[in-house]
Amino acid sequence: MKAKLTFNLDDQEDRMAHFRCMKALDMAIALSEIISIRKGIENRIEFQNLDQWSTLDAVMDKIIEIYDDNDIKTDNLIN
Repeated sequence: MKAKLTFNLDDQEDRMAHFRCMKALDMAIALSEIISIRKGIENRIEFQNLDQWSTLDAVMDKIIEIYDDNDIKTDNLIN
């Protein structure tokens, strides 16, 4: 079975859809990594005695790092 997607790259909406398709694997990898950060954060809470705000900062920092590692720029994916 084969599938073929066709985009008119002169059309802004099609260009955005094309870019989203190209980034789909990167986004899936990033989501998988985000789901798996819990254990690392739990260890940091336990051994570094992080309070709730430090914990939130640690989680957000890790999510941003994952986005950067996977070259995901949400501004480029959402109108």
